[in-house]
Amino acid sequence: MKTVLKKIINTVLTCAGKFTGKKSMPEQPVRIGLIACHWLGDTFWASQTIPYLKQRFPGAEIHVFLRRDFTDLFYNMIVPENMHLVPEVISDRKRETFSWSKLITAARQYRPLNFDLVIDLTGNRYSALFTRLLKPGYSIGFEGDELGALYSMRVAADSHKRQRLLKVIQEIGGIAAPAELPQSPGTPLSFEDVCALHALPLDAPIVLLAPKAGWAEKEWGIDNFADLASALSTEGFQIIVLGMAADEAECRRIIDRAGAGHAVFFAGTLKEVFALMQRSVIFIGGDSGLGHIAASFERCLTVMIFKATNPAELVPLGRKTFALDGRDKAIAVSEVLSCCRNK
Repeated sequence: MKTVLKKIINTVLTCAGKFTGKKSMPEQPVRIGLIACHWLGDTFWASQTIPYLKQRFPGAEIHVFLRRDFTDLFYNMIVPENMHLVPEVISDRKRETFSWSKLITAARQYRPLNFDLVIDLTGNRYSALFTRLLKPGYSIGFEGDELGALYSMRVAADSHKRQRLLKVIQEIGGIAAPAELPQSPGTPLSFEDVCALHALPLDAPIVLLAPKAGWAEKEWGIDNFADLASALSTEGFQIIVLGMAADEAECRRIIDRAGAGHAVFFAGTLKEVFALMQRSVIFIGGDSGLGHIAASFERCLTVMIFKATNPAELVPLGRKTFALDGRDKAIAVSEVLSCCRNK
């Protein structure tokens, strides 16, 4: 029944779309909107489009819409005044509350910017409607949702985030294909700055552990990370456990197992984490945005343990990466250590 309803809605919207908006993409838009209202990992992938948009549309004013403050991902790419937080454009209704009236109000707030082109890389019904309510001259978004017909151009939503990026860039045309590996985010801070600010040691190779994830089902487990930290500490690594302030009590179990002086908890800003990644030798975590970002740093070997999602679709792309599939079997600490030793 739901499938039939989606087809009916799409047909109606497609017919309606034929009578609204421009028929072709503007050759030189004055103002472009990029909607990247995801969680961290998807927003990181969305940020990879900015250099190519600047190449294709030199001189265009680019604005980015985010659902959370992930502005550090766009350091030296987008001026701060062109970064807009719109939490009304949610990622999914399983974890977030939603209000149609608030979404409409948010769109009205930004409509006076008069976008010539809006590119929606979020790809759900909420972002599709937000795109249409901005009333851009032309819009690009993904197929697959019942509101996908609201876009001027629909792009196939391939599995891996890089494939989505490729599709959008190919459809825009006139842009060189993106690099095989993602570009790591910049940061105004140095590794030494962050270590000094947070009294972190400088004299041992650093391993970053990220035990938490957006969904509990994605997590490998605190006890597993604690056993891993214990083993790594005996090999001379300095362990930094990444998390939110609310995670500290739980993460202390990992630090206690590593032993005094071998591990610390870190709940810094994204730009501080990026500075640590520049010099860290290993990152270990579940399927999370931090893992995708860590993989983009050439020096950092990245091990991601997939518990609830398909690694074939979400494997991190980098020079030194391991994706362990734990959906149907338990991933042993020894398997993770083996990846680290093969760096």
